[in-house]
Amino acid sequence: MTPILKILSRLYKDERGQGLMEYGLIVSLVSVAVILVMMNIGEANNNTLNTVANEMVS
Repeated sequence: MTPILKILSRLYKDERGQGLMEYGLIVSLVSVAVILVMMNIGEANNNTLNTVANEMVS
């Protein structure tokens, strides 16, 4: 077996970083969800403020 295959085999069997990787995936999914929610709230807020501003001008 070549040295590269030995290293890859050892890394494949090593599970020490598995928990950290799972937490990283969870954090990234939550952050994407928060960004999407904030974008929707910002757009709705912008529409409401534009409506109020237009009504004040009229």
